[in-house]
Amino acid sequence: MLTETTTDGATLLFSRTCTRDLFGRITAVTEVDDAANSSTVLYAYDDAGRLAAECSPAAPGQGDDPCGGDTRLLALGRRP
Repeated sequence: MLTETTTDGATLLFSRTCTRDLFGRITAVTEVDDAANSSTVLYAYDDAGRLAAECSPAAPGQGDDPCGGDTRLLALGRRP
């Protein structure tokens, strides 16, 4: 997990956290702004390691589907 932050003194202006799997692929990016608004984008890969889905979950996913059934898909190729 890698987190980068921008601050003004002790005040957080922006934070981005990237999570990677064992292959080094980004599986989630969470951003938080100075108003404490948060957004997360999840990424799924096919068996060949290619990006297959990018989604913004309304609720945590289950199993191999990182976004579960309750999602707003941003981009979709072949889902794992």
